Amino acid sequence: MKPRTLALLLLGILTLAAPLLAAKIPSRGTVNCDALNVRTGPGMSYSIVGLIHNGDEVTITDVSGSWYQVNVGSHQGKWVYSGYITVTAYGEQNEDEAAKKPHATLYGTDPARPEANAVDDEPLTRNEY
Repeated sequence: MKPRTLALLLLGILTLAAPLLAAKIPSRGTVNCDALNVRTGPGMSYSIVGLIHNGDEVTITDVSGSWYQVNVGSHQGKWVYSGYITVTAYGEQNEDEAAKKPHATLYGTDPARPEANAVDDEPLTRNEY
């Protein structure tokens, strides 16, 4: 095979494979518990600023570990525990976009993957999140 033909073939393969390198990240979801605490940051040490309820729809704007930053009602840019959000829509993020974020994206913290939710401490009750 001629070098030019080989180069064009490799370029074509890479072009077709590019969408496979994009990570799916959540963009919308629905609360799947009776009441979910809304916090100022991604963790239980952050203050609770409100509650959202079963069936409430959220727009997910960011992911940090097991926490989603959401916009819902008057809570804009606040955080909720991802285990109580059923993701209903995904967006894509390429490697360049992911590299700009200092924390993990959903690709490594998908709540549907049991290994992503492993916690060394005792489990928390629903009301604690």
